[in-house]
Amino acid sequence: GTEEQLRKEANLEDVTIDDTQQTDSEVSSVLSAYKSEGDPALYEKAYSELKKFVESSLDIYK
Repeated sequence: GTEEQLRKEANLEDVTIDDTQQTDSEVSSVLSAYKSEGDPALYEKAYSELKKFVESSLDIYK
């Protein structure tokens, strides 16, 4: 049907996963890397500083 037509147009092939355990370990490694990124307080501080920068930059155009 339509899905097959779109896949042909996009040159997509069906992806099969042979080893579910390998996929699980890949997901686990990505999640553990995300968890070890750092302290959430650092993200909050960085976001706050970025927000202040953007707001002050926008003030230039008022």
